[in-house]
Amino acid sequence: MYADKIKPKNQTDMTIGQCYEEMKELKFKSGKWRKTTVHVSNLYFKKYIKNVFSDTKISKMNRADYQAFINSLADRGLSKAYIEDINGLYQSIMNYAEYNDYIVKTRFSTLICQMGKHPKV
Repeated sequence: MYADKIKPKNQTDMTIGQCYEEMKELKFKSGKWRKTTVHVSNLYFKKYIKNVFSDTKISKMNRADYQAFINSLADRGLSKAYIEDINGLYQSIMNYAEYNDYIVKTRFSTLICQMGKHPKV
């Protein structure tokens, strides 16, 4: 397939953390994210994603490791809605990387987030 032969821009050493910081800054400066969005995104990133994936090269991420991470959030007792929010942030990072040709294609767009606690009534 032709897409597999295209090399991403000179960002092959970019980590998930670096990509997040670049995306966050651009979205805030462009007005797409408000201060509260940046604040909540930072909380999700620092509490859940940073320790696991921040130093991982974006081009080396794989679907199995990410699915295991999502499953581990459910095992920790997080609600489905909370897991979906964390996943949404991660998906934004990967979509940003794909859009900017840091990766050829995101492999995380159809991840299954069926686990998690039910909301309190």
